Amino acid sequence: MLQWLIAAALAGPWTRDQGDYYARAGFDGYVPRVYVNPLTGNPVDTDRRYLGLQGGFYGEFGLCKQWPLQLTIAAPFTMGSLTFETASGVGRATTYRFGDSRLGLQTALTKKFPVALALDAKVPMYANDDVGHGKGVYQQQFPKPGDGQVDLGLWALGGAAKGKSWGELAVGWVHRTQAFVGWDVDLRFVDGVGFATTVGTHQGDAYLMLKADGRWNPVDDDVSREWLAVGPAILYDVNKHLGIEARVTYEPTSAQAARGYGFGVGLSRRAPAP
Repeated sequence: MLQWLIAAALAGPWTRDQGDYYARAGFDGYVPRVYVNPLTGNPVDTDRRYLGLQGGFYGEFGLCKQWPLQLTIAAPFTMGSLTFETASGVGRATTYRFGDSRLGLQTALTKKFPVALALDAKVPMYANDDVGHGKGVYQQQFPKPGDGQVDLGLWALGGAAKGKSWGELAVGWVHRTQAFVGWDVDLRFVDGVGFATTVGTHQGDAYLMLKADGRWNPVDDDVSREWLAVGPAILYDVNKHLGIEARVTYEPTSAQAARGYGFGVGLSRRAPAP
């Protein structure tokens, strides 16, 4: 599934004022390195190979002049491809779908410090019942774009900056609702604690960052994914409006999912700094 490609698309604690914005169009991918049995948590030796790709848009838009209030939007188009063995040789199942859209509203808690509160929702733009439709016994081999249900998150965000360096942290409670979109399935996901952090420094025209994000579920089950992903990222300023971005991530641990590598490149545009 491809939901992890934009799982970390969470705004930072510096909430935008009216007229301020950040918008990114990019390309992201994911390659598993270890497949894990969700029932045992142990690695599985398999000849199955998976590749996940997505192109998408992410944006942050300031809404209010009187108080920092911003809208956050993410919308991806995904491709997932699975290679597997069949009785007659090697098969390949590839799925093209829109993915999980994300909508968020964030408000500053004070104008003096970068502290904020955010609400967001993950809403599927696909129907898992249609994935692999008409492919007979191979229908289940076609990768699904996501879990197919709505998530709701409440996040607390904080940050600090000194000189050319800064750090930020977001911690939130993610409620996995049982509102499925286009999927008649008997699955129940458990709620979890989400987190994302960044430390960075501004050197010349480049912003150098180290990022981490993940999910921890207080209640263990066999289907709700947990993970920790870490890796470097860079934003290079072409000019005061335009930037080129790149990132690489590695998952040292996960549960109810494969562990692997993520990567991404993008072109971003933002309002000039005040």
